[in-house]
Amino acid sequence: MGMYHIGVMLALKEAGITPRIIAGSSAGSIVAACIAVRGLDDLYDHHQMNYSAFPEGDRRSLLWHLKRYFQEGYLMDNKALVKFLRDNIGDYTFQEAYDKTGWILNITATGASEHDENRLLNYLTAPNVLIWSACAASCALPYVFGATEIYCKNADGQIETYVPFKRMFVDGSIGADLPMNNLSVLFNVNTFVVSQTNPWYTLC
Repeated sequence: MGMYHIGVMLALKEAGITPRIIAGSSAGSIVAACIAVRGLDDLYDHHQMNYSAFPEGDRRSLLWHLKRYFQEGYLMDNKALVKFLRDNIGDYTFQEAYDKTGWILNITATGASEHDENRLLNYLTAPNVLIWSACAASCALPYVFGATEIYCKNADGQIETYVPFKRMFVDGSIGADLPMNNLSVLFNVNTFVVSQTNPWYTLC
């Protein structure tokens, strides 16, 4: 369902009103990140994308997922998701993506602890954060994917954790699905085009 966001962006492009500033939470963060790093054309042509992280025929049984849920507290392992993200986004930071394409990418992540704040990650607030790790955190829907850390590049270009003390993050839709106030403050945004693909909206 998250792939419907691609159609929205293509429609905006065809109308000549493609925005420079894009924000994504959960599945929307993947689409926004791929656009910001690779551009719309690559995303539209699925042959340009690498889906080897999800091989055909590799389907775990429901019993296997339930066993993991009772043992570890979530149904699915995010390793395949992380591989897909790194295969298609690479180790770009928010600043590097902005320098490459000019897109202003924003991704939301929610602190897993009750004392953690929600984060709006972009080239101003988190320039050295790796986009794939922000996406993985923003997609970490509780009980489906486990909470995850966010990573960044240090001054030597080495990858390390962004927030110390093992701070974990979960789905960005939980705390800041539509970060309109922050986008208004940071980038003077006053007009929003919102695309939501949550299943409960389609069921209403």
